[in-house]
Amino acid sequence: MKDFDGSFYGFIQAFRLRYNDRGTALQLVKMVAETFPPFRDEYVLNGRRGKSSPIHSLTPSSADPFLAVCIWKRAQILVAETWAAFYPEDSSASHPLFPTGPAIHELTMFADYRVPQILHHLRMLTYPPALVKLLEARTPLPSGSREELSIRVASIVAVERVRREIALLIADEEKGDSGRAGEDAVSSVMIDFYLWDLAKLVEGREGGVEGVDAGQTFDRLIHLYPEYGTVSYEAPSTCGPTSPPSVSSLRIPIDPTGTRFPWKQAGVVPVCDQDGSAVFLGLAEFMHGLHPCKIRVEGAGRPLPFVSYDGKEHEHRGATYLLPFDPARMQWVQTSAGQIPRGARPVEGGYERIDRERLYHARAVVNGVTVPGKAGELGHLGGANVPFGGREHLIAAPYEVL
Repeated sequence: MKDFDGSFYGFIQAFRLRYNDRGTALQLVKMVAETFPPFRDEYVLNGRRGKSSPIHSLTPSSADPFLAVCIWKRAQILVAETWAAFYPEDSSASHPLFPTGPAIHELTMFADYRVPQILHHLRMLTYPPALVKLLEARTPLPSGSREELSIRVASIVAVERVRREIALLIADEEKGDSGRAGEDAVSSVMIDFYLWDLAKLVEGREGGVEGVDAGQTFDRLIHLYPEYGTVSYEAPSTCGPTSPPSVSSLRIPIDPTGTRFPWKQAGVVPVCDQDGSAVFLGLAEFMHGLHPCKIRVEGAGRPLPFVSYDGKEHEHRGATYLLPFDPARMQWVQTSAGQIPRGARPVEGGYERIDRERLYHARAVVNGVTVPGKAGELGHLGGANVPFGGREHLIAAPYEVL
């Protein structure tokens, strides 16, 4: 700081002089990162080796290309907090640090640990089975590792998409042009502020943010794992109730290629198969959509998801999420012909690939067996579509929606 009279004020004065009082928030962030190495969280993601290293330790080559990833979390927080602290009470007045406008929308969210937690809680981020295994095993993710960078970068992209959608809504209300009219009205900085406060609120009410531990920051060795604590893989002796989950709306990622089913977290068994074994509710990423599915469990813990689609019952081996069933918060409501009962609030169950119509969890009786499946929004499926005996069965009436 000796070059700036030993003060942040001196640094700001140097910034204003450099840009002749026309500098933006992003230009100030870049100046901070250039001047102060501790604010320079930059990494190189190596394409061929799939590893990451500090940006200053590698040089590019044609044989070993890499991608520079500049997070700049601390630098952006510093600038955003300064921008907010000196924001004029009169919104029509110019900002003292950025007289010609801060262009604050050019900054991203601050990729730390808490915002990814709440994004996961809101189901805006999901993790692949391989990463889930690491997190459930509480395997440390070193700072700058590919996994850690993936979570941070995915969080940035998620918030940017939210910002863009809000900008489009603002532009539509103001009859702007393709969302550009809303760009200056909303920023990822403000969305980050909101999500941070929401995460603290949720943590205070529920004793933790759903799905991940609130423990250590990404700047150290971190752990992310389900809030339930130790996962139990001990199967119940019969098809009957287990302890209901603490948060009924949580979707728990499961690995269809694995052999460990989280019995303790699965909640009350919603359906029993014809042989008396437990059948659970789930969501499957299938055919570019997200479909309600049934999950059987083979042996002591191998999950077997099945999806009804195009007249067939498909065993699914891709990304799958368990929906714990809690009868204290959920109930099955009888309906028919694709109708949603008046006053009912169905549990969200995904969407179709083609028309993005919403899907809901349903169950119907086939050959005397109650089978979980899916029902569509506005009756576009015509009833409950359930997988059984290798086929997709359409049950127009009666059936139940969750």
